[in-house]
Amino acid sequence: MKRNWLKIGMAAGLAAVMCWGAAGCQNSAREPVETPAEVVEDNDEIETAPKVDYIYEVKHHGIEFYPAPDKETLREPLVRLLENTCVMVPDEIGDGADFAPPYPDRPSIAYGHWIGLFDFDFDGTPELVVNQGGGSSGNASYTVYDLLSGEELGYVDGGFYQNFAAYFNRDSGVYEVLVNYSLRFGWTGYASYVTRVHTGESVSFNGKQLKQTELLSAHYRVDAIATPPTEEDKANDLEGYWLEYCAGTDFYVDGKSASVEDYLCEKYVIDTYRVLVPETRMQEIFWSDVVSDDDDALARAEKMADALLSTDQRYVKP
Repeated sequence: MKRNWLKIGMAAGLAAVMCWGAAGCQNSAREPVETPAEVVEDNDEIETAPKVDYIYEVKHHGIEFYPAPDKETLREPLVRLLENTCVMVPDEIGDGADFAPPYPDRPSIAYGHWIGLFDFDFDGTPELVVNQGGGSSGNASYTVYDLLSGEELGYVDGGFYQNFAAYFNRDSGVYEVLVNYSLRFGWTGYASYVTRVHTGESVSFNGKQLKQTELLSAHYRVDAIATPPTEEDKANDLEGYWLEYCAGTDFYVDGKSASVEDYLCEKYVIDTYRVLVPETRMQEIFWSDVVSDDDDALARAEKMADALLSTDQRYVKP
């Protein structure tokens, strides 16, 4: 009710004011009052210095790739090299096995489970990479060959969680080949590595050669404790569980022992200034995925060559 009375009172008062204003207009001869124009001061003489709070600068490096290689140009030397892959043969003593190429008078490549292509020297022509496997630690040993000549160029190590690709170094402005991987040493140790693969001319013979250097590594010592079995474990004939834990870590920078501060500082630099070019990551292909037991050497080579040349892997152009 109060709210209604308030509305009524306000309406009555407004009506009275309107009536008074109307009467006043009728009885007064006053001229309309002209509203003065707004005064604008002349500020031409005032000098204002421009103020810049922030300047943002974004640098972009355009990545240029080589055109897709002519498959027929690469296919012929690739098939010829793959056809002469070493195969298992009885050794001379007769108590084991050895590996030998089908055509001893031609360049050959090692026996391996996987094959890949990768451009180590950024010239647009990839090298042939044979993964010869490893052991229980998860290591992988790669033998690299010149695709056109069949010459062996060197070895590259890899392993678990491997990232084998080209990176752009924002600090130096050049492309680099980095291989990141991890190894397991039984259940008592674990290590992670960041390595760089260099290419150049060998001083001992006339030709290209690969060299792999360690940039970073961390080695973890693992220990474990045995937990007593629960009643449920005993009912299932279990003796409990092993709880593994990290018992210590050793850090290395450029192959030399380092403090954790130096390791983390160098890792920050690598993570910040090395930019992964994901299109270049090596794509490995299993022999068993593309060939059959009935294929002869030439058929195996042709099938593997077709598979390798059909991937979407790219090669950067410096």
